[in-house]
Parts: sequence; structure tokens; C-alpha cells
Amino acid sequence: MTGITFWQLFRLIFVLFSMFLMGDAFYRWDGFSYYASFAEFIPAVALVFIQCSLVTVIFTIILWLALKLLYYVCTLFGFKIEFDHLLQYSGIFVFLAAVIWAGKQIALPLQQTPLLIKLIILIAAAFASLMFVKIFSDLFSRFFQILQERITPIVWLFGALVFLSIPIVSYHTWLKGPEKSALERSVTHHESVKNMPNIILVTFDAMTTRDMSLYGYHRETTPFITEWAKGASLFTRLEASSTFTTPTTASLMTGKRLWSHLAWYQASPIRNKKSENIAHELRKDGYYTMAYIGNPNAAPETLGIAGDFDKTIYLPANKGFLHNFHTTLSYIFHGKIRLYDWILLEDFYPTILFRKYIYDQIFMPIYTKIFSGKRDAFDRDNTPLDKFISDFNNEAPPEPFFVWIHVFPPHSPYFPPESFQGMFEPSQRLRGADEQDETLKQIKGYFKKGLTITKGDVQDIKTLRARYNEHILFCDKEFEDFIENLKTKNLLEDSLVILSADHGEIFEHNSLMHEEVPYEPVVHIPLIIKEPNQREGKIFNNLIEQIDIPATIMDFSGIPGPSWLEGRSLMPLIHGNFFPQSPAFAMHLQRSQSHQITHGFISVYEGDYKLIYYIDENRSLLFNLKEDPDEMNNLFLKEPETGRRLLAFLKDHLKKANERIKGTN
Repeated sequence: MTGITFWQLFRLIFVLFSMFLMGDAFYRWDGFSYYASFAEFIPAVALVFIQCSLVTVIFTIILWLALKLLYYVCTLFGFKIEFDHLLQYSGIFVFLAAVIWAGKQIALPLQQTPLLIKLIILIAAAFASLMFVKIFSDLFSRFFQILQERITPIVWLFGALVFLSIPIVSYHTWLKGPEKSALERSVTHHESVKNMPNIILVTFDAMTTRDMSLYGYHRETTPFITEWAKGASLFTRLEASSTFTTPTTASLMTGKRLWSHLAWYQASPIRNKKSENIAHELRKDGYYTMAYIGNPNAAPETLGIAGDFDKTIYLPANKGFLHNFHTTLSYIFHGKIRLYDWILLEDFYPTILFRKYIYDQIFMPIYTKIFSGKRDAFDRDNTPLDKFISDFNNEAPPEPFFVWIHVFPPHSPYFPPESFQGMFEPSQRLRGADEQDETLKQIKGYFKKGLTITKGDVQDIKTLRARYNEHILFCDKEFEDFIENLKTKNLLEDSLVILSADHGEIFEHNSLMHEEVPYEPVVHIPLIIKEPNQREGKIFNNLIEQIDIPATIMDFSGIPGPSWLEGRSLMPLIHGNFFPQSPAFAMHLQRSQSHQITHGFISVYEGDYKLIYYIDENRSLLFNLKEDPDEMNNLFLKEPETGRRLLAFLKDHLKKANERIKGTN
């Protein structure tokens, strides 16, 4: 046999990777079809084909150079070995290691393997690979040559797909114009418009009331916000619509629950009546609308309502090496091609293997050692709050204006500027973005597999929470500077300022960050409303929902609230008028192939009670939040009358939601 060439190796890897990608595309389409069209899926497939082809080239070069280096080292020390045999050996070894790993995951998924056992298995795999090559070398060589001949048509097929992908991606990225709104303002800036207040909505990503000193937390995380709230309306019982950014911000813009706007998944657009959003209504009646967004999952382009904003600014956060690569992709493709970050998704197997065996084990230790002094903290002068003030200084927007500013901190990684690091936990542990990501991923993996975490993991959770608290303190300072800038521009005299969050964050109940969990740290979020020139503070303990915020915005604007709003305006409550009690909902939903809500959970609140219903399991939990704020004591069997009544109420609303969904498909 002649020697294996670089081109032959590349062809084989390219075909294998492309075949995997085709299978993954069919898998992705199954979920993608719930929230977008096939026409939107094609550019995503084209982009990932180009990305994976580039990755294949890089991977083949690295593999080829590594094998060549190993070959020359063996030759240097007098080991006579054919390069073809070395390549065969490497392939067989990787295959055996993969089979052993897959078998372990199937047979003993919860069993941790000691390091000594791992070494023994690797040595055994290495020895077995050597025997295979020695015995079947000629057979492997012939098989490789036959394989090279047979895959030629497939190489040409996948190659053609890559070349066809280039114009598709180019068109959607650079040639196709951005979405234009067909909306024309129904009024111009006349006298009635001048009486409307500016509306400034500030939302912090993943800010829970549990860790805000304003709401009683033991660490002084929000000193300025606490003082500022003394002259505003403070709400203590606001429940978020869901547990992720896209569903909650869709509710924040539409005033509808998830089962109405149908943006259930992360990075999925509003599927039902996109024009029914407050930016559309405000713009139609004379407001200049703006969005300054620090999280792509909250961007108007993602929600499908970019055309209802006169100005949108996307300011992605700087979070670490892989995150910065994601940021680069978002700069180029966000709002133009869906699933532009396909190759970085956590359930994309090549990425899983890359992170686990190359990025975490090899790249990051080297990167951290070389760039230990160059941490990628959030830029103190480059948050959406800062950008709005900077733009305002350059050119003030026409008034009245509505601006939504969504700030990525205190979302993970909890990595504020250096002056805030160590404020609540002085150790050097978990101060880096990538270090935090790896620790979070590892502990979440233990929780998912039902493994018992170690004392070290418990301490890491405490340290992570301290880093999160330091990030909240940074947000407090950012908001203080923002308010001071508004004061100097005399904007507070005629502006309504609202501070809230999309969802919260959790460090308990065997959960971290904001997973699909229904507990209060994830869904209990802040709300402070300060009217123009308001001086007197008010505190309201009424049960309210996130969808009440857009209804309140419409009421304060003086524009009649449209009938499709499902929330209630808080303006009557703030001004001392009648505000009846009403149940509240929070939910994380998924659909089945029948396009009905059959997976996820729904929580319903009434008074002090909270019922959680897991749809898949037909299982319910009941808590009295006043007596049991940590949700540790399930009362469903102890107070059956209350539990059954709330469950029947919830199921009735779920049934009606499924009937509406059926009518839209």
C-alpha cells in the first residue's frame, strides 16, 4: 500500500463529520420546527456546514502534524514504525476508548470511575489497539483504500453542499436587508404627545430578590437601589413568567403568558401575533422606541419584533475565551441567521467532546497560565446602561421615548470588574469566567445524575454565590451611575423609571443558575417603579405577575391598553385605588408532536399558597410561602382541599390554552 496522504485523511474526516451533521440537522429540525419555518432553517444548516468544514480542516491539520511529530520522535529513538500503521493504531485506539466510554455511560451512568481504573482501561485499550494493528494491518490497509474509492461520490456531494452554502450564508448575512417595519405612526409629535412621560425600563438578567439586600438579604448587595427605592413604589411579590430569558422577555414585551405568545424556548421568536407588543403600540402613538440589549436571547431580533423599535443596540457581554468566540459569531450573524451558534450548543456532541477532553484538559490550563493576569471581566464602561447615556450625549432621542435596557450582569459568569471581586469572599477561588463555567457545569452534572456532591463542591457553591453577590453589587453601582446621569440631564422630571429582571438565580434545591426549576429564587424577581419627580416611597405586598409590567407601562403612557394584554395595570394600586386579588402563573413549557402542552411545569399562586404541577409526571407540590419561604414542606397531601382546588383551576387554564394553541396550528 502507498502511504496515506493528508488529502485522504481529510476526505475521511470530512465525510464522517458531514454524515454526523446531517443526522444532527434532522434532530434539530424536530425542535426548530416548533418556533420557526423551514426557510429559516436552511441558512442555519448552510452556516453550520461551512463552520464544520473549517473545523474539519483545522482538526485534520492538527492531527496530521501530531502524528507526523510522533512518527519522527519514534524514528529518532530507533523505533521502526510505518506512518500508516501509526495512523491505524491511533484510529483504533480512539474507537476502542469511545466504545468503552459509551458502554460505561449506558451500564453505569451514575458510577464515578477511580483514576486508577481509568488508567488500567486506557493501558488495556492501548495494548489491544497494538495487537489489532499487528494482526490486521494489511486488512486495514486494503479496507482504507477501498473506503477511499467508495467515498469519492460522497465527498463530492458534501463538498457541493458546502459550496452551495456559501452564497446562502452570504445573502442572509450581508445582502438581505434587515427586517423593516410596515408600521407608520398614526400621530405626529403634537401637543398631546408632549404630555406623555418618557418610559425607561431597565431589566437585569438573572437578578433574584433572594440575594438583594433591598429584599432582606444579609449581604449589602444593593445599597444604592435600597436608598433609591425609598422614594419609589416597591413591589415585594412579583413572579416571573418563566425561568429563561427569551420566554420572560417575550412576556415583558407582550403582556402575555407563555401559552399565549408561544415563545417557549430559549432564542425562539414570538409565534403568535408578533405585532401585539407594547413597542408596537407605543411607537404607533408617537413614542420613539429604543432597545439596548446585552443578551442575544432578549434581543428584539430574537423575539421577532425588531421592526417595532426605531433603534436597537446589541451589546454582548465579554465572558471568556469560548464565550468571546460566541460573541464574534453573534456580531456577524445575530438577527440574520438562526442557530448561528449551532457548533457551540451544549448538546452538540463534537463540542461536548472538545470541551471535555481538549478545551478543559489541555487548552484552558495553558491559556490560564499564559494569560492569568488578563481576565475577561465585564467592561466597566460598556454596559447597555453606559451605551444609552453615551448615545444620549451624542444625540438626544426625540421625546417622548420608550427605552428598554437589558443588562447582562449579574448573569453567570459572575465576573465584575476587579474592584468588585473579593468583596464578599476574599479568596482567589472561582474568580475567572472559564473556571466558573467549568465548576458550574461539573456540579450541575452531579445534580443531574443524582450523585452526592463533596464538601469541596458545597464550598464551591458558597463561593459561586459570593461571586454572584459581588456581581449584583456591580449592577447596583452601574444603576447608581445611570440614575445620576439621568439627573444631570433633567430626565427624571418627566420620565417613568422601572427596574426589574427577566428571571432570578438559584443556589439551592440541588440546582444552580436558572435551570428548569420552579422554585422562588428563579421566579421571584424585583420590581421598583418611580414616577416623574416621585419623592414618597410606597411598599406593596400584593401578588403580581411579570405580565403586569407592560400593562402598567401602557397605562402610564396615557395610551389605552389594548384588549390583548393579559396583565393588569399596577397604576390603580400605586395611586391607592381598588386592586382586586388575582392568581398568578409561572411556567416552563414544552410541546409534543401534537403541538399541545404536554411537558414542563406550571405554578399557580393564590394568596400565600403556591402549587407546582409537573405535567409529564402528573405530580403536584403545594407550599405556603409565608410559613415556608424555602419551599421545603410539601402540603399537597396535608391540605388536600386547597391542593385539589388549585390543581383543578390550573388544569382548567391549561386545557383552554391547549384549545387556543390547537386553533393556531
